[in-house]
Amino acid sequence: MRSLRRLVLALTVLAGATLIAFGATRLVRAATGSSVVRTRHLIGSAAPLPRLYAASSPFNRPIPADAPVDAQSDLLVHSLVEALDPDRQWQAAQQATGKDAPSSQDVAAAARTLLDAAVEPLATNPKFREMLVEVRRSYEQAIDEVSKDAVVEAGYSADATERAKATVRSFRQFIEEHKDEITALQILYSHPYKRRLTFEEIRDLAHTIAKPPYILTPEKLWQAYRTLEKSRVRGGGGRVLTDLVSLVRFELQQENELVPFADVVRQRFEAWLERHEAAGRRFTHEQRQWLEAIRDHIATSLGIARDDFEYIPFVERGGLGKAASLFGEDLDRLLEEMTEALAA
Repeated sequence: MRSLRRLVLALTVLAGATLIAFGATRLVRAATGSSVVRTRHLIGSAAPLPRLYAASSPFNRPIPADAPVDAQSDLLVHSLVEALDPDRQWQAAQQATGKDAPSSQDVAAAARTLLDAAVEPLATNPKFREMLVEVRRSYEQAIDEVSKDAVVEAGYSADATERAKATVRSFRQFIEEHKDEITALQILYSHPYKRRLTFEEIRDLAHTIAKPPYILTPEKLWQAYRTLEKSRVRGGGGRVLTDLVSLVRFELQQENELVPFADVVRQRFEAWLERHEAAGRRFTHEQRQWLEAIRDHIATSLGIARDDFEYIPFVERGGLGKAASLFGEDLDRLLEEMTEALAA
């Protein structure tokens, strides 16, 4: 559910944008003496919101309580953005008062009404709120910048080894108990794989193992395997969800070494390039840069589609239009071929 991740990001960005926009409005009012400031760029300058949030207005489009989470997320993001748009607030004040030039109090009242309507899905849908809290918590990281580390003991730790054994044992038990229930495990258990794994499926797997009684994360599992089998563990993996693919394959003894999934993808990418070059195809320097960006996206998302070009880093390079001009009619075939070759 990429929309859910975008919503959590959007709520954070919008909170900062609101403060900056209101602060900037006061400054402009003080400088111009105007009671009302109409300018769209106050929010736009506060944070470069993705093109996703600039779609058609969702106002007057109620969000059903049973709507898919992705649909709720997208509509809520659009509603929040428009509720914070000074031009939209001005228009709402005009409609509410019937005045061509509503007062600042009228605009403020309209803004409150818009914001109340925008957040109504959160107020009336407790399950949706709980899901947002869980997603946000999954991305939070507490960093202690006050306490000082102290070396308590150097050398072999029996307790650390026992904890690592318990972690791996718990993971092994989880896989055995859920191999017929969780889609990601069903796919990874089948060898050769019946179909390609998706990011949503690996995300669901990560979400499930993070719950009691297991309370496991990719990073915790990676560290446990490193403690027990250091000679077979390469790199500092466990930092991205797709490393769960490597962890499950290693536990199932499908791989002899535990390697970060991004490293596996890079190796496959080099082999894929060599096959193309052997067949006589040469990529330009700019095409190669795009292919490397596509490679990195696949390493964290297990695939790529045209829609992904609307987001960073692709949109900074010209987005879908630039990709189409570089690869022409081969673009769709190329995306499918790279996904199959790199994320298999």
